[in-house]
Amino acid sequence: MKPLHLGRISLLLLLAAGVSSAIERARHADVAYVEDFLAKPLVLRALKPTPLAFSRDGSGVMDWLFEKQKVAVIGLGPDRHLVRATISNGKAEGWVLAGDLEKPSPEILAELEKGQKEAERMRHAIAQGEVVIGMPQEVVLKILGKPGARSSVREAGGEFEQWTWTTYKTVPYDVPATINGTNVVTTLYRKVPVGTKVATFQGNQVIRFEQKEEPIHPKATGGGIVVPPIILQ
Repeated sequence: MKPLHLGRISLLLLLAAGVSSAIERARHADVAYVEDFLAKPLVLRALKPTPLAFSRDGSGVMDWLFEKQKVAVIGLGPDRHLVRATISNGKAEGWVLAGDLEKPSPEILAELEKGQKEAERMRHAIAQGEVVIGMPQEVVLKILGKPGARSSVREAGGEFEQWTWTTYKTVPYDVPATINGTNVVTTLYRKVPVGTKVATFQGNQVIRFEQKEEPIHPKATGGGIVVPPIILQ
């Protein structure tokens, strides 16, 4: 079994789950950040002299890129791209008009689109409190809490780590009593085990998730338990 290559998607998920620090760069929802989805840096050339702006709206021009200058792309936006470039006084990060840079290859664009869809799938799972394939351990802990048991299992593909949680359900049970000659029944509630959830990890990522439900034994609800009457004078 091979783990999914998700780049920095795990970090995105930690941010979405609220378990990461707030030191990440302020992000735009409509910008595809290259480091999240690509294993290698994306380098493009300027098609013509173009300004490198401090702000996304084009204001605060820091310097001009010359024709054919290479830049490292940080994020691809619909109108402007965020890049890292060498300018007259050192290195800087800024925004460049998308049309003033050469276009990424179709393969790169397809890989970015695939990564964005995978990240969206993960964000949806987190919002629903679901564990899915490819999810990192930190996010699983955020969703399900600390597992009741951890173990190692050996399979054909190697050795993997397994976490197991017991699932519970609150069920009612009746307690009969006699109070001042009157028979009464009090309904109480208790938690009973009804199944398990098992996550199998390769490295830090979920490669298999199983849920097993077990029927509640009659005794768990009090149906099979004979409780002597409580007599109060």
